[in-house]
Amino acid sequence: MPQILDHFLQAAYGQVCLADQDAVLPADSDRTSAVVLADATAIVVCVAGDGDFLMNGQEFATAVQYDLPIIVLLMDNGMYGTIRAHQEREFPSRVIATALRNPDFAAYARAFGGFGATIERTEEFPAAFKAARESGKPAILHLKVDPQAISPATTLDAIRAKSLAAQGN
Repeated sequence: MPQILDHFLQAAYGQVCLADQDAVLPADSDRTSAVVLADATAIVVCVAGDGDFLMNGQEFATAVQYDLPIIVLLMDNGMYGTIRAHQEREFPSRVIATALRNPDFAAYARAFGGFGATIERTEEFPAAFKAARESGKPAILHLKVDPQAISPATTLDAIRAKSLAAQGN
C-alpha cells in the first residue's frame, strides 16, 4: 500500500515529502502540526508507522486542540518495523520485543474530536482520504498493512533469507 499512497498523493497534490526510512525516533506528527501553523493553506500529510505514532501520539491531541487539519496516514503492521528489519538483517530469525498490540487508531482520533477511519483494502483509500480532507479536522487514517511488506522494495522474509545466505545457512 505505501507505493500506492505515494502515487496517489503525488498525482493528486503534486508534492510528497517522506521522512527517512532508517529513522527510529518519531518526529512526524509534531513536524506536521508545525507545517500547518506555518502555512494554513497547505495540505499536510504525516506518514507514520504504528510504532512511531505510539511514541508521540499525544501530538494528535494538540492538533485537535488548535484545529490543525493534519492528516495522519498511520501504517499499522503490528510491529516496530524498522527495528524488526534490523533484527532480521543482523540476527535472522531472532526476533525480540518488536510485536505491538495496537489500539483502534481511528477510534483514538475520534476520541479526541478528530476524524478517524480504518482502511483495510487499497481501493478504500481515495474515499477515506477525501472524507478526511473534507472533515476539516485533524484526521487519522488507520491503514492496515501486511507485516511482510516492510518497505516497497522488500519483505521481512527476503531480508531474512538474504542474511541467512550471507551467513552460509
